[in-house]
This record gives sequence, C-alpha cells and structure tokens, in this order.
Amino acid sequence: MGVSYRDGQGVAQDFHEALAWFAKAADQGYSAAQFSIGLMYSDGQGVPGDLAKAVTWFRKSADQDYPPAEFNVGVLYAAGMGVPRDPEQAVEWYRKAAESGLQQAQDALKSVADTGLPSAQHVLGMTWEYGWGSMKNEPEAVYWYRKAAEQGYPAAEYDLGRMLADGRGVPKNGAEAEAWFRRASEKGIREAQQRLETSGALNAPRK
Repeated sequence: MGVSYRDGQGVAQDFHEALAWFAKAADQGYSAAQFSIGLMYSDGQGVPGDLAKAVTWFRKSADQDYPPAEFNVGVLYAAGMGVPRDPEQAVEWYRKAAESGLQQAQDALKSVADTGLPSAQHVLGMTWEYGWGSMKNEPEAVYWYRKAAEQGYPAAEYDLGRMLADGRGVPKNGAEAEAWFRRASEKGIREAQQRLETSGALNAPRK
C-alpha cells in the first residue's frame, strides 16, 4: 500500500498516506519499509527533508542486512550528509552491500579505491577474490591487495601473502609470501603468524 501511494499506482499519489503505510510496516521491523521511510526523509517526500532522520531509518534497515540501505548509509558517510564524513565507515557499509552482490556498492568501492584509500583497495580485492556479485578474478584481487599492502595495510599484507603462497592469481612465490606474512604478523594479524608457524618460517633466520 505504501508503494502504491508513493508511486501513484492504482491510486492518486499521496506521500503522506504512503508514509503512514510504510510506518505501519516499519514498526513491525520490515526492513524495506524502513528503507523507504529513509528515502522519503532524504528526498523530502511527504515530510521536510531531514538527512539525520534519513540516516536513522537507513541504519534501522541496514542493521537487518538490507543491501540498498547499507549502500545508502555508505553514501551518506562518504559525503558527510546527515553524519560526519567518514570514508572508513563508508567503505565498511559498501562492503556489507557488496557482499550481497549489489553492483552499486562495488562501483562505489572502486571509486574510493581509486582515490588511494587502502581499506577500500583491500575490500575491492575481496570482491574480486570471492566474486561478490560478479565473476571471480583472482589476478584483479592480487592487484588491489598489493596496492593496499604497499601502503602498509595489515589485512591486505596477509591476503597478498596468502595469494602468493598458494599461487592464486599470481605465480607461486614462497619467499615473497613469507615477507608479507612477516609484515602482517608484526602488526598483529594472527592468521599471518599461523601461516609462518605452519611453514616453519617464524623462527628461521631472515635473509
């Protein structure tokens, strides 16, 4: 009913009536309705535009893993609209949406990664490694992991080492993998330390 009134489908368009129906569904925890209310506050449809309230409703929906809401929260953090600007928070919400295969989120991650933000480069590598919403591309994953790793991003150092150690997306290179594992281990990445222990390299003399 809310969608029908909002879009004028079979009834006269009425944003106030749409909001009332969305609110009934949202109060029962329906994530799509919560998202729709967020859009109405964002766009000023039936209510005065209010980005802070839009964020509140998007977050309610996003906290239930609704991908479009996760993406919109990321957009608002990226732009500093209704919330303080926070690129790292934006990347985290884009990641959540990208995991569900939302192409918009993947495109947004690419845009942020192109600015040089290592957390975005790392997450973009993950989208290619695991094929979130697209075909897997391990060489592309290695490319983005390396970009983030070369900036000292610990999780990317580990993931790059893993790809090198296993020969995935790149020729197998145990020595280089060990070097990246060491860097990640020194920054507290437990999995990197475990890989070194498994390979017997942890106590081996450094070259």
